[in-house]
Amino acid sequence: MNRENNSSSSSNDDEKYVPTDKPGLVRDTYSKAIISSDNKALQEYRIRAQKIKENQIKIESINTVKEDMNNLKEEMADIKGLLMQIISKENNKNAN
Repeated sequence: MNRENNSSSSSNDDEKYVPTDKPGLVRDTYSKAIISSDNKALQEYRIRAQKIKENQIKIESINTVKEDMNNLKEEMADIKGLLMQIISKENNKNAN
């Protein structure tokens, strides 16, 4: 009895999707949508998409580090300028 149910659902699935003239594509008879039936291509796409996502996260992390470094450089330049002003004032006091 299970075999009958499985085979009837399988035939329903076969009727739901009709082959097109393009290999790897089928048409859904209910929605009329064209659907890829190439599971290997889908898996490869998912792997590529995951790698792209991982690379984007790495790039964002690198950009954050670059921004932090630039902020530190600016702050160090400000500190250096303030120290130079202090030294200059001390030199002027000692000269008088």
